[in-house]
Amino acid sequence: MTTYRRLLQFVKPYWPRLATAFLCMILFSIFNTAVVWVLKFVLRVAFVSKSPSMFFMVPGLILLVFLMRGLSDFGQAYYMNWVGLKAVSDIRDRLYRHLHDLSLDFFSHRKTGHLISRVTNDVSVIQYGISNAITDMVKEPLSLLGLLGTLFYFDPFLASMSLFIFPLAVYPIVKFGKRVRKATRQAQTQVGDLTSILHETISGIRVVKAFSMEEYEINRFSQENRRFFKSMMDAVRAAELTRPVIEVVASCGAAFCFWYGARHLSLDTFLSFMTALYLIYEPFKKIGKVNSLVQQANAAGVRVFEILDEVPAVRDKKGAFELSDIREGIRFSNLAFRYEEDWVLRDIHFEMKAGEITALVGPSGSGKSTMANLIARFYDPQQGEIKIDGKDIRSIALKSLRGLMGLVTQEVILFNDTVRANIAYGRVEMNSSELIEAAQAANAHDFIMALPERYDTLVGERGVKLSGGERQRLAIARAILKNPRLLILDEATSSLDSQSERSVQEALTRLMEGRTVLVIAHRLSTVRNAHQILVLNQGRMIQTGTHDELIQKEGLYRKLYEVQFAS
Repeated sequence: MTTYRRLLQFVKPYWPRLATAFLCMILFSIFNTAVVWVLKFVLRVAFVSKSPSMFFMVPGLILLVFLMRGLSDFGQAYYMNWVGLKAVSDIRDRLYRHLHDLSLDFFSHRKTGHLISRVTNDVSVIQYGISNAITDMVKEPLSLLGLLGTLFYFDPFLASMSLFIFPLAVYPIVKFGKRVRKATRQAQTQVGDLTSILHETISGIRVVKAFSMEEYEINRFSQENRRFFKSMMDAVRAAELTRPVIEVVASCGAAFCFWYGARHLSLDTFLSFMTALYLIYEPFKKIGKVNSLVQQANAAGVRVFEILDEVPAVRDKKGAFELSDIREGIRFSNLAFRYEEDWVLRDIHFEMKAGEITALVGPSGSGKSTMANLIARFYDPQQGEIKIDGKDIRSIALKSLRGLMGLVTQEVILFNDTVRANIAYGRVEMNSSELIEAAQAANAHDFIMALPERYDTLVGERGVKLSGGERQRLAIARAILKNPRLLILDEATSSLDSQSERSVQEALTRLMEGRTVLVIAHRLSTVRNAHQILVLNQGRMIQTGTHDELIQKEGLYRKLYEVQFAS
């Protein structure tokens, strides 16, 4: 119940509407009980007093009671659903915001589909658990109280005898509730697996088709889907078993009432008593399901709070300051880093001077991209430090630090939006002339103008409507528009053909002018003009120098160069 109480904290800001819903629930319980008394009054008028004057009053009374009952029921349903949906909207917003606050190491250990499932499926389960459970915990007991009072007023003995068996239903309700919670948690985990498979296959559909793996992926999805179906049916079975239990209990009470009431009560009292007993069934049944709703919301809430309670590994220190420029440079001192058990970088020492180009080269897996990740503070090193102008980057505000940086990678990330929006990403304020100048500098303006809607053309998910070179040039235009002081180029041309590479390289040359640049490259032709080249191998820096210096020495750089230019 601790998790459910935490979920209810999201309801507190909307207490005025919640109070209105509670008022409507009170009114509903009053008019729901009034139905029994109106029935008794109608029966007495029709079969006992037979007063002609009353026949004109009865229709209006019936209409008034049912009208007020209906309006109050609508009011409580409307306001409770408003509160539930708004609370869940707040949870979803907070969850999404918190995901953006978390560090990259959090995402590297979790499936994308599981995270999507928690923001969508789990939060929807919580909404149902808040709106319906609170309603059933307040509205139904009030109705039950009014109807029970009516039953005992009519005949205390008959009311006691017909209701004493109901507590026997409490045990199976609690037992089934535990099974619902267990099955629901399992089902919510499996829907995350389903979402993960769906996300992977749709995003990688070209690879699936290229390797003719459609049947394999279909079977993988179907297998997980069957597991999800089984878990959901376990939850449904446990939840729905409460209803027949209550129905059997209620039928026993009704049978006794008929046997006793037909012999000892007047017609109007007997029929009114049976009506009240029938009306009691619905609130009692819903109260029985409250536990199931709460358990389902609890199971979903645990998964949501697992994320909300996650503390970012990388965050601003208290008193972090703003950095507006890089005047001296960046220094790595005694740096060591590992993702899990094995060290990725060890004993890294070097300095990047402001306004100069530093290149990192080496075999795949030598730690080049990790160096870039550490400068941007996507991760923090376990040992050593990185300083900008003599200040440890951990003392610099994250937003300020990353605001100085522009990043162009081999895998360009474009959003399913217009060309204009993708270039302007990261710039809150900009005008069209600045955007066009950035596109021209990136050699992108000409191909953009040839698109159907020019700068307003949708690029598709991940830029699927554009070629690799076009996507790369949009990424460069985005970096140019940001005007970063520190530029990181991570294999920015490695996947391009010769013609595209030429256009991109021209754009990169313009982009690098006057900036502090870190270039990560496999193609050594792209780093000839670097002021210094650092050669990494197995996480250690084994050579430093300019291209001309390194080519004259025996070592890894010369071997890599000879392999690439052997022809």
